[in-house]
Amino acid sequence: KILESMGAPPQRLPSTSPACADSTALASFLLSPLDVNRRAGELLKNQHIELAEVLVKAALRVDPNFIPARLNLAQIYILQNNRLLARDTIQTILDLNPGEERARNLLRALDRRT
Repeated sequence: KILESMGAPPQRLPSTSPACADSTALASFLLSPLDVNRRAGELLKNQHIELAEVLVKAALRVDPNFIPARLNLAQIYILQNNRLLARDTIQTILDLNPGEERARNLLRALDRRT
């Protein structure tokens, strides 16, 4: 149902398919990282943090350098009060794109939470 709400056509995979063993693999099989991350952002806005985290990580499995998903993951870690993972995620974004202003804003927000 989650995948259908994200616009994925209803599909049934054979039970022997590796995607059936992992819902995040299924999400990335049917949808692009952009679609999965967009849905994760909607879930974040509605405070569905755990499900948003699952979807963001699924998007990152498909494209580890997808900065919008990493930004969402940093926000999730901040909301979970996991400062270490938030800072590591933000640093990864800045390593990928040193000029990423959204990452710098998140870092400032994280520093203000102390």
